[in-house]
Amino acid sequence: MRLTRFSDNAIRCLIVLALDPEHAIPVRDVAARMNMSYEHLVKIVHKLGALGYIETSRGRHGGVRLLMAPHQINLGTLVRQTEESLALDEALNAFFAVLDLRTLAYAA
Repeated sequence: MRLTRFSDNAIRCLIVLALDPEHAIPVRDVAARMNMSYEHLVKIVHKLGALGYIETSRGRHGGVRLLMAPHQINLGTLVRQTEESLALDEALNAFFAVLDLRTLAYAA
């Protein structure tokens, strides 16, 4: 199974946020840390916010931050929510069985 770039970057974004859970980090700073375009990251941040993984705030001290602890974010669930099309088969089920045992705390 190959993850889309979107899912891969969503996981990476959450890892960046997990490294500093006490502070809201400006999206431009997250994009710079991930070495990716701000415009693409905004799409990912929007999706992660809609899914309830992060919160966003505007203003001078605005940015993004995790809404839950890294150990509460299941990687299998996250990938299912960020992948557009998943044709289920035996190999994919095995892949998700492993991801379902992992959390963001494991990845960070």
